[in-house]
Amino acid sequence: MAQALNRHAIVVMAVKLVQPGRLGDIVEGVKRILTDVPEYAALKHSVHIEIETLRNNSFLCLYEGQRYMLTDKGEHFFQQTGISYLIEARRMHLLKETRKRNRARRSGTRDRSLLQ
Repeated sequence: MAQALNRHAIVVMAVKLVQPGRLGDIVEGVKRILTDVPEYAALKHSVHIEIETLRNNSFLCLYEGQRYMLTDKGEHFFQQTGISYLIEARRMHLLKETRKRNRARRSGTRDRSLLQ
């Protein structure tokens, strides 16, 4: 069973969604995970502080440039807390959302099912 999502878990989920990703990518990941988010500047500052905390605790590391990735400890946290199934469900939702927006890439068979 998954534990309650706290700030650490949400940022770890966002990093897992976009890794290796820059701070802006991670903020976009958080916006897609949460429904009610503060304004972009405040959210970005909050995520940046959380990333630094996770880096100090060895959950995240710098990949290349300013990109962040989960370390082995971060991957273990991701698996142990039970949020791995949430991330897969979220990825599927985002994939479906992207496909619905990009109708030119969809086949006619898929469009007929949406029109019914």
